[in-house]
Amino acid sequence: MQVAVIIPTLNGGETFFRVLAGLRNQSLAPQTVLVIDSGSVDDTVPGALRAGARVHRIKAEAFNHGATRELGRRLLKADAYLFMTQDALPAHAHLVENLVKPLVARPDIGLAYARQLPREGASPLEALNRRFNYPADPQLKSRADRGCLGVKTVFCSNTCAAYRAAALEAVGGFAPVIMCEDQHVAARMLEAGYSIYYAADALVFHSHDYSLREEFKRGFDLGVFFGSQERWIVDRFGAAGREGRGLFREGRRYLRRTGQSRLLPQLMGRLLLKWLGYQLGSRESLLPVSLKSRLSLHQNFWRNSVG
Repeated sequence: MQVAVIIPTLNGGETFFRVLAGLRNQSLAPQTVLVIDSGSVDDTVPGALRAGARVHRIKAEAFNHGATRELGRRLLKADAYLFMTQDALPAHAHLVENLVKPLVARPDIGLAYARQLPREGASPLEALNRRFNYPADPQLKSRADRGCLGVKTVFCSNTCAAYRAAALEAVGGFAPVIMCEDQHVAARMLEAGYSIYYAADALVFHSHDYSLREEFKRGFDLGVFFGSQERWIVDRFGAAGREGRGLFREGRRYLRRTGQSRLLPQLMGRLLLKWLGYQLGSRESLLPVSLKSRLSLHQNFWRNSVG
């Protein structure tokens, strides 16, 4: 199976070069590495070219999580597309192989996504999020699981995920949504009869320490996606509310067990801010675009939506 890697970039820095080095040392070598750069002013583009990657440049204002990835897949021909972010650091030499293996073994699997481990120096709450969303055991998900998993059925991540080219084409590729373009595709694949595989043996280091402001804004964008513009996903697979409650319960147990109960109020505060953002985002149709742009992490989406 021929694999093409697609990585959107913006000022990727040293971590990005480590990502490229990790890809060069894989047991299953990608056929192509395509970098889609949206206006880097550092060494990202020259460094990518030196590493042997192909580079396609777009304007910063043209970037969109879904549309940019869709551009990438249309620029290449491959059996599978491995989408990564510029800070998803391969944890071992079998990352690509372990992601592609399920696609080869089972033609019903439309995509396989990797397990994310907390980056070096991650905060305890940052690590908790990865522990909650990316457990040690693999999982195969189909539409039939929506009764027990709810909206978690569609959960996946373009931080590091391999898509079967034929399946991606069958559902129309990526849409220009505000975020969660990966879960948007996953939901359409599940509706079309494909399965999703969580490859727990495909490991990358990747996590973020969001500020309180960023937690609220991320919640707002999730509300726009799940609660407003792509409400059909919640209607067909279930609401996202129990995920927040599950994270709180898991976090409370984890923090108490590790002697870090002092962080519990911070966890509660972050979840509350994210919930408030979600509630506001789900009502975005009532807000002016200028306000939505200020409340969002993805201002380009709102600028491009005008007119």
